[in-house]
Amino acid sequence: MLVDGRKIVEAVIGLTLTLSKMIKFHPELEKLRAVELYTLFYLLKHEPCKMKDLAHALSMTKANVTHLVDVLERKGFVRRNPSDSDRRIVHIQITEYGKKVYNELMEELSKLVETISSKLSPSDLAIVSQGFEKFLSAFSLYEGPIK
Repeated sequence: MLVDGRKIVEAVIGLTLTLSKMIKFHPELEKLRAVELYTLFYLLKHEPCKMKDLAHALSMTKANVTHLVDVLERKGFVRRNPSDSDRRIVHIQITEYGKKVYNELMEELSKLVETISSKLSPSDLAIVSQGFEKFLSAFSLYEGPIK
């Protein structure tokens, strides 16, 4: 089967943009830039996280990530914690407020997905769900250059 990479990427972008519109329900999330929201998503899966690792994950310089964390810290979403073993290392963690806002977002998006999913047949829903899981798994393993 021939894969149309462009069609898949356009579908992912379309889904991302559609989901992004759904965050308007929360006044604090509405004020976040996309990179700030993606940072929160990353930290929720990988906290505590070193600044260096966050910079690598976001493909940003350490200086840019420092500014990003400054902004998120001022907004109350994250906090810096110095490492117990090496004071040069700073760990970034989500605050309780950040977790609360994230859970509110996930609740709203989950309702949306459940509403949309109810319009799909069980077999189509299984295909979509398994496809997303397999695609994400394949992407998470890939570290090579784009060919």
